[in-house]
Order: sequence, then structure tokens, then C-alpha cells
Amino acid sequence: MFWGSVANASNSDSLETDTTKINPTVIDSLKPPTNSDALESKVEYLAVDSMRFDIPNQKVYLFGEAEVKYEGIELRANYIELSLDSKEVLAMGTIDSAGKLVGKPEFVDGGQTFNSETMRYNFETKKGKIIQAITQEGDGYIHGKQIKMINDEVIFIKNGKYTTCSNEIPHFHIEASKLKFIKDDKIVSGPAYLKIQNIPTPLALPFGFFPNKSERTSGLIIPTYGGSPGLGFFLNEGGYYLAINDFLDVALMGDIYSRGSWGLGLESNYRKRYKFNGYVDLSYSQILQGEKDITRSKTSNYFIRWRHKQDPKARPNSNFSADVNFGSSKNFQNNFNSTTQDFLTNTFKSNVSYNKSFAGKPFNLTLNGSHSQNSKDSSVTVVLPSATFTMSRIYPLKRTVKVGKDRWYEKIGVNATAIMKNQVKTSEDTLTNYTADMVDLMQNGARVTAPISTSFKVLKYFSISPSINNSVVMYLQTQAQDWVLSEDTNDTGELLGTNTGSLAKSKNEGFAAAYEGSFSTSVNTTIYGTFNYKLKRLKAIRHVMYPSATFNIKPDYSDDFWGYYNSYTKVLDTETTEVDYSRFSGQVYGGPGSGSESGTLGLSLRNTLDAKIIGMKDTTNIPKKVKLLDNLNFSTSYNIFADSLNWNPVRAYAKSRINNNMDVQINSVFDPYAYVIENETGTRINKSYFSEYGGLANMTSFDLVLTFRLKSKVTDDTKKQKEAKEELNIDGDQFVDFNAPWTLNVSYRYNYKKPYQTETITNTLNFSGDVRITTKWKVGFRSGYDIELKKFNYTSLDIYRDLHCWELSFNIVPFGTRKSYTVDLRVKAPVLSDLKLSRKRNWYDFDN
Repeated sequence: MFWGSVANASNSDSLETDTTKINPTVIDSLKPPTNSDALESKVEYLAVDSMRFDIPNQKVYLFGEAEVKYEGIELRANYIELSLDSKEVLAMGTIDSAGKLVGKPEFVDGGQTFNSETMRYNFETKKGKIIQAITQEGDGYIHGKQIKMINDEVIFIKNGKYTTCSNEIPHFHIEASKLKFIKDDKIVSGPAYLKIQNIPTPLALPFGFFPNKSERTSGLIIPTYGGSPGLGFFLNEGGYYLAINDFLDVALMGDIYSRGSWGLGLESNYRKRYKFNGYVDLSYSQILQGEKDITRSKTSNYFIRWRHKQDPKARPNSNFSADVNFGSSKNFQNNFNSTTQDFLTNTFKSNVSYNKSFAGKPFNLTLNGSHSQNSKDSSVTVVLPSATFTMSRIYPLKRTVKVGKDRWYEKIGVNATAIMKNQVKTSEDTLTNYTADMVDLMQNGARVTAPISTSFKVLKYFSISPSINNSVVMYLQTQAQDWVLSEDTNDTGELLGTNTGSLAKSKNEGFAAAYEGSFSTSVNTTIYGTFNYKLKRLKAIRHVMYPSATFNIKPDYSDDFWGYYNSYTKVLDTETTEVDYSRFSGQVYGGPGSGSESGTLGLSLRNTLDAKIIGMKDTTNIPKKVKLLDNLNFSTSYNIFADSLNWNPVRAYAKSRINNNMDVQINSVFDPYAYVIENETGTRINKSYFSEYGGLANMTSFDLVLTFRLKSKVTDDTKKQKEAKEELNIDGDQFVDFNAPWTLNVSYRYNYKKPYQTETITNTLNFSGDVRITTKWKVGFRSGYDIELKKFNYTSLDIYRDLHCWELSFNIVPFGTRKSYTVDLRVKAPVLSDLKLSRKRNWYDFDN
């Protein structure tokens, strides 16, 4: 390799060469130039093949992978001619033995790269001329027969092409006789028209502007156009994007249909580094369907999304966050542009919270407001405001200076939580049409819990954890109930008697509180059992059992001693009944439960099974641990104070994973008591199921869930095939990879319920997945089938085709209330994202 440099003016503009490669006498005879216009920086050059100096004419000729560097400029080519006097450089490729032009010039200036056949450039004026050049700008490529570089910022192009296709001969381009390129600003063209596969199309523009900025810029959002049989011709999701600054942007978009339907939307992203970030999405639409003045119907929808997240480094001891999803409950059933996920979501929730922790203290404060909305019945629950103050676990009896082991009382810990909230449960219409009567729907109150607990070991293997649970609810009003008699009369107004009535509820203003407490303790241990085998593959099975017993005792808070319950006399015909009710019923936290005192003994047993197995292909003969059964749980409880039906049903739960691809879950409930049928409903009786029916227990429910997760494996053969294809430059459509990436998710659920005589069965199959048929084709799907109803549920099919610089996508929902299809052909690069062709039919265009 040969190299050299022209030094800067401070070094007397000397010319240096490698004296081991060049005759020293030649170097000595080259005198330093004395021109005051010499270059301010050093020009470095090298060549792999050879280097020739023309000293009288102050020229250097570089051959074979030559390279010249000056300041931030780099030039590489097979042949470079460097003129030191005129400060110009000429570069071009050379013809190889096969007659192919190789080593074509590559010019790099501050990240901008030009590939061409011939190039001439002046280091001093920074002007240049490039023949048959290609350069990349952002996501786009510029082709030009002639390019003139005026300075570092402006370039003129004659007979130019603009495209986002990376091929040397692009699949499509916008052709213009003149182009002006302004660095980090824009590309301006004269008359231009679109060519696809070098075939002219009728799409033409008198002039064009193409963004060429690395940062965001404001501009129009080109809408999607088309026609809808139900709503007319449309322009969808068009508007204006406003880049306000580096921290905030706003997009205003709208939909309009020729038959009167319309929609508006606003999207905004904001970010403050090391502070916070988030976005806002607002939408409103009106859909007009049917014939005007005959069957015309109007549906209005709105929705608000707001996400806000605080950077953890902004305020270490406090945090503000928001996740708001609120709007009309039928929005995603009627909205123009709703997604599949939104349509299949039945419940929308919101939460805005502020959290404050106190450094060095066990206290934490949370203030928040929340909302939950069900799109099926339009019910809404709003909690505003809500405050939670917590104290983490402390040990008040622990010694300040520890000496020796902890005493038993030092392990007694206490934590506390105080919650205050105001909530409204109502319907969507009542909430949006707010009236003063809504105040009567408000429920508010406070609850304080302060459990005291400890834990210790007995007989080395048993862990005992006793606790006292304390809770107090507080309200500013309570409820009173009374039975109001009604008097019926005949046609003449004669009184028939007081044989009917109705329940009347009223509020008693004033502070009221109720205490509720209980004592509980638990005993836990672990039992291990290992069974060794001398089989070829199976070496051992380990069975681990986790038995647990809990005891909970609670007094009867409906006793007159507590004063929490009142009563009224209910009169129906000639019968009278005394009805007890809680003064705290209907309140936000309710009140202490009614019924006799309870002493509940809970029993549970959890089991796991592991095995040590030598794999079929394992040559090391080292056993590996394999999980046979993740969980097998049994649980029930016994009330020692109940006068009958002491046992609760036995619940069984099992879960296991098979071959890392399949999960099995089983839930079942067994009732040990018999039942009788009265008025088509069942009632448990204090007799065993075995004694009445001969069976061990009544299985009231059974739930089986099978989940399959399958995906392809990339084998060595697949890799070799891909490498061979790339080496031969085979198109993806000509190469069907039978080991192509694919995924398949299948879930099956069987649910059986029969508490008494009537049984209910749910039997469903759901599946989804995708497969890449070739390197350029991908198909995705999701569906499900109700085996009992013998019908498919929501089904969709997605087909994607990679067209190199274009992409084709097809989505279809073939049946159901959301029957629709969408076909999109668009340019991949975001800079030309508006160059697209769409065809769609929405759910409202079909007669379902």
C-alpha cells in the first residue's frame, strides 16, 4: 500500500511520501509550494496498487482501491487523479478483465454518500460534478445523471429520480427533469411523475416537496380515500401534523363521508427527558345510516385516552401516573377505525394516581381517582377521590440494642392501612347527563385495618403464624329501613285491607363506626418422599407435600350487644316476618357480617411431583430433573360453631406442563352434602351425599383448560438453505422454506356446572397463529368455535406480502357483526407513506 499527505500551511505545505516505496531523490526534488492560497487542512491519500507523481504539474495519480481524505470528506475509487495546484480531484472506476466497470467512485461528506461513475470535486470551493450518481437521503434514494454540488448545503440534480427502493434499478420512482436538494431541509422538484418498473403512470405533479429533515416537521396528513356502500365516498384519517417543539407534537385528523357521517380526532405525544412522558388521544364521531327522512339513524361516539408516566429519577419519593380509557360504551362497536383488540374488550378502566413515600419512615400516601365501565350493560363505577395511607410492618417490641437471640415477643409485628373514598355506581347515561340528584347516588366512607401478627417454629418442622385482624369502618350517615303498608280499595273506594306493602329506605345523618375483628392462626410444614428406581431411563420420583391448617374465629356481629343491626316487621297478607338489616348496608365498605359466630378450620394439601430421567439422546447418562406435576391442591373448611352443614365443598386444582408446549389446568368442586329440589331450585340438607345417593360427593363444577403453544425450530439445514439462497440471489418467492417460522396457539375449555338438577356446559376452542410461507409471504389468523352452539366466534385472517420497497396487506373478517375487509398497498418508507392504495368495506357496509 502506498500513502502520502499534503500538510497544512503551518507545516510549510510540504509533500510527504513513504520513502520506503518512493525514490528519495524524487522527494527531495519536490520543493514546498509557496502559494498563499494553500489548503488549510492536510490532504491524506493512499492506493493499494500504485501511486505516480507528476511533479512539474503538481499532480498525483492513485491506482487500485485509492482513497483521498480531506477534513470530513472521503473519496474512494479505483482511479483518482489529485491536482495540488487547482485543489481538484477526479475519480472514476476501471474496466476489469470481464469488461465490467468496477471500483466506481464513492464520495462521503458528513454522512452523505454518493455512488457514481465519474466525479470531479474542488476542495477549496467545495463544488463538484458527479455523473450517474446515487445517494441516500434518510429513507429515500436520489438518482441523477448529473449532479452539481454548489456548496455543503445545496445540490442541483439534472434528470433525477427520487425513490425509497434500495435497488440500483428501483422498482418505482418519481422522475423529474430538475431536482434541488437542500441538506437537512427539503428536496424540491419541478414537474414530476410516478414510474413503476420504469413504466410511466398518469400520476403527475407540477412540482413536489419531499421532507429531508432528521427531526420532526409539520405537514399535511394525506387521508385514505374510498367508497362505502352504506356511508358513501369517504376521506379517512386525514389532517395536519404539528411539530410544536422537541417535547410536544399534535396531530389533528378527521373522517368525512358523502352521506353525512363524520369524525374528528386529536393525538398528541409529549416528553420531557428525565421528567415525564405520555400521550393524549381524543376522538368523536357521528354515524348516519339509512335513507334520509325514512330510516335514517344517528349514532354519536366519543372516547378519551390519556397515558402519563413519570421518570423514576425525577422525584424519587413521589410519583404521578395516569392511565385513562373513558368514552361511550358502544364506541368501538360503532367507530370508523376501531381495532380488533378494542372491539373485543368489554371493560374499560381508568386510574389517575399520586404516590408519596416518606424517606426513612414506614409511611406511604396514595391519592387517586378511578373508573370502570362495562360496554355490555353500560354500567359505570367512578371512584373520586380515594386516599390510602399505609404503614409498613413494624416491630414495636423489638429491642433497640440486640443481645443474643430474638425473644418471641420481638417478632410481633403490626402494619396499618387507612382508606377513604367516595364512589358513584350508575349508568353511562346518568353520568353523562349530570344532575343534582347524582349526589344521592354517592357513597363515601373510611376503613382502617391494623393486623397484628407473628410467626415461630414448634418441634423444629412446624411453622405457626397467629394473627389478630382488626378493622373499623366509619361513615357520616347510616341506613334505616321500614315496611310501609299500602291500602287497596275496590271500584267504589271501599277499603279492602292492609295486605300488601313495600320496603322504604332512608338515611340517618351523623357519624357512625363499626368494629370488626377476628383471630386466626396457621400451621404449615413440608413432607418429602423420594422413590428410587433402577430402570434404564427413570432413576427417581420425588413427591413433596405441603399440608396446611388454618383456624379462624369471629364473633356474631348481628348480636344486639354490638348495635349494628336493626329490624322491621314485614307484612304480607296475614303473615308477619321480622327482618334484620345492617345499619351499614349500601355503604361503600358495608359493615360487619351477620350470622352466628364462626370458628372455621381450613385444611389444604398441595402436592408436586418431580422425576430424574435420562433423555433418549443423552450420552452423558446424567439424570435431569423433569417436572411431572406442578400442582395438585385439595382444600376445604369446617365450621365448628355451625349447627348443620359444617363442611364446605372440597375444591381440587391441578396444573401441569407437558413438553414445554402444553399446559393443563383442572378445577373442580365437590359437595359432600345431599340436596332436595324445591320449586325447581335446590337446597343443601344436613345429610351426606353418600348416604342419600351412594356417591362419594356431588361434583357441582368441573373446568378443564388445555393450552397449546407451538412454534417452528430453526435447524442447521434451514440456515444452510438460507445461506445458499442468498449466495445464489434467489428471490424469496422462488424459495419455499418448509422450516419457515410459524406459531400456533390453541386453547380448549370445557366447563361443566350442575349444582343440583340443571346442568350448564360451555365447550369452546380458540386458536390463533401465523406462518411465513416464503421469505416474503406471511399469513396470520385468529378464530374460535363454540362446540355447544356449533358456531364460530370472532374470526379474522391477515395476509402480508413483502414487495421489497412496497408492502401489501389484506385483512378480512369473513362473518359476524364485524364482517369487513381491508386491502392496503403502500410504500414501506415513512417519508412516502402517503403513496398508497386502499380498498375497504367496513362492518357498517354489510347487512348483518
